[in-house]
Amino acid sequence: MQIQAIGSWIKSALPTGGTLALEDWRRRHRAIVVVLWLHVLILPFFGVARGQSLVHSLIETSLPLVLALGAISSGLGRMTRSIMATIGLLSCSAILTHFSGGMIEMHFHFFVVVAVVTLYQSWYTFGVAIAFVALHHTVGGLIDPMSVFNHPAAISHPFKWALIHAGFILSESAACIAAWNLNEHALEGERSARIALERANGDLGQAQQLAKLGSWELDMITDEFAWSVELYRIMGVAVGTFEPTLAGSLAIVHPDDREELETYFTRVIAEGLGVDIEYRILTPAGVTRIVHTIGTPVRDEDGGLLRLVGTCQDVTERRLLEQEVEFRALHDPLTRLANRALFIDRVGHAISWRDRSERVISVLFLDLDDFKAVNDSLGHAAGDELLIEVGNRISGTLRPSDTVARFGGDEFAVLLESADESGAQEVAKRIQESLSHPVEIDNHAVVVQASIGILVGEGYDTADEMLRDADIAMYHAKMQGKNSTETFNPNMRGTLLERLQLKADMRKSLEDGDFVLHFQPIIAIDSGEVRGMEALVRWNHPERGLVPPNDFIPLAEESGLIVPLGTWVLEEATRGAKALQNELGRHFSISVNVSAKQLTGTKFLKVVDDALASSGLDSQDLVLELTESVLLEGGEHVLDTMRALRDRGVRIAIDDFGTGYSSLSYLRSFPVDILKIDRSFISEVTQGPEESALTEAIVKMASILALDTVAEGVETLDQLEKLRMMGCKTAQGFLFSRPLPEQEIQGRVEELTSEASPKKVISLTA
Repeated sequence: MQIQAIGSWIKSALPTGGTLALEDWRRRHRAIVVVLWLHVLILPFFGVARGQSLVHSLIETSLPLVLALGAISSGLGRMTRSIMATIGLLSCSAILTHFSGGMIEMHFHFFVVVAVVTLYQSWYTFGVAIAFVALHHTVGGLIDPMSVFNHPAAISHPFKWALIHAGFILSESAACIAAWNLNEHALEGERSARIALERANGDLGQAQQLAKLGSWELDMITDEFAWSVELYRIMGVAVGTFEPTLAGSLAIVHPDDREELETYFTRVIAEGLGVDIEYRILTPAGVTRIVHTIGTPVRDEDGGLLRLVGTCQDVTERRLLEQEVEFRALHDPLTRLANRALFIDRVGHAISWRDRSERVISVLFLDLDDFKAVNDSLGHAAGDELLIEVGNRISGTLRPSDTVARFGGDEFAVLLESADESGAQEVAKRIQESLSHPVEIDNHAVVVQASIGILVGEGYDTADEMLRDADIAMYHAKMQGKNSTETFNPNMRGTLLERLQLKADMRKSLEDGDFVLHFQPIIAIDSGEVRGMEALVRWNHPERGLVPPNDFIPLAEESGLIVPLGTWVLEEATRGAKALQNELGRHFSISVNVSAKQLTGTKFLKVVDDALASSGLDSQDLVLELTESVLLEGGEHVLDTMRALRDRGVRIAIDDFGTGYSSLSYLRSFPVDILKIDRSFISEVTQGPEESALTEAIVKMASILALDTVAEGVETLDQLEKLRMMGCKTAQGFLFSRPLPEQEIQGRVEELTSEASPKKVISLTA
């Protein structure tokens, strides 16, 4: 063991040799060769100075000359050239000693050369050097002692003095080896650090490329502007062909933003401020990008500005997505027209403008006649295509200053910012004329008509009042028959009595049990497994029959009946879900829509607790669906309620995601678990990359935020396959099942389960 320990110690104390990288060897070899050539040039003069003839001096110097030529020959290998340089220098030491007549001081040249040769960090060259010195002092000393030594004792006993010199050389060698070993460790550490730095730079480069984030540094002393590789890519210029300067960078800025940015940077540099600005660039290839540049000043001890360092990120895709989301917040996603929120805002501005200018504004409210028949006969896709065409035709009849909006379903509204009653009637006539021409849909010629209500906005203070009375006028037009137009007069408000009656009927129906629940399955896209169901309320009116939710839910909201109705839905949904779980022998979730008035109520948490307790349903099987407006308008109370629900295990879903505000920030602020992508997006996923981009962005965003996604309104296998490729997890829609009563849904779930894969679901009516 001791021998092994000693061996290990010796091994660690000795250098390994051959550790120099090629570039390091080249650099050191060049220096050693320069030293050799200096000796070759000086030696003849030294020989003449020491009394030798010029011819003798040149002959003596010929060997180092040949070795020097070999040392610079690119045709020879690395080790051969190293050895030739080593022998060349040592032969110079021998010649110097010979020319000096064996002067003992000249032997120090051998010591210097041995130290120089150690720079090769090679045992081969080091061994050659030691061997050369040993042979010179022993063999040369024995053959011609006076050429090696100049004192009597050494001349009399050359071998003895060769050993003495060998001791000195070995002592020096020990020091050289120790220095060599330390240098080798230092180089290895430097190499490891360089590799680690290169790897870190590579990782940083990859991270910057993924984030489209480049870094920069502007030296205020030298005006040097340094860019990372990714910043070159963002700016659309090549490394090596473009010299980054402040002026050159400004030249890439979009001409419309250049002056503002130049002024901004002038102020930043003059006042030593930080940088935080967004602007456009125009690359040499003509591509416009939006970049966000931030930076921070670095100062000296006196507070003087030394340099600015920062990053520049390509935010083009993010800004385009935000613009699209903002557009969606104020526009109908199907027709790209203004939505209700934007329309009301425009009407409000028009009222203010009317009061200042004393001009007349008018509002038209349109509802398509028999639009449901188109959906029922040709399908929702055909209905959507028809709505888009209707929006285009209405827009084509208006002036640029007018506004057309879609309120959802088949309702449209038009704001005429300068039109009296006759002018509004003329516009209504043009609209009906434009709609009278057939629309070609799926090889079917569809003729659409509209009932139009006209309101001349004199004496109105709010947009809601104008829309209310325009809506009343439209209902009166409906009662006159298809393709009719009516202008509002105050007597029409009698229609409100009917709405009041409907509200009274709703209250009675709640007491009499005329409301029923239908269930629609939610399917796992990859496996076809039924993961959950959504509970949908229906009103079985004793006289009117089955009333669509769109007809009574708004009335329930207005009257406050949505709270008791929502409580009944929650109780009945949890009871029905538990019963179905028991019948089917498996767990699945039940999704229930919750209104703003329910969620903001003080007793909502108790309603949820009571429903779960009475039904026996696991809280993790309950999903409450909220709209985006509920989250954004509900305030701190809604957030507290949602957190309390999350603590109970109840999950939260955002219904119809993307059709409202679609703010990315609130998804982080609120405890949300699921995003339900609105059917208007799903209908577009197979129409091309641009149409499906927003849906794909929502799915990816949900994945990043660890949220589940449910695609609503899936009707075709192509849509399903596209959603699967995007990574959407679950879906619901007519492709799998229509909403069915409790007594029918069990059988449908069993059918879906037996089909094993959603691709086998081909019935749209079962």
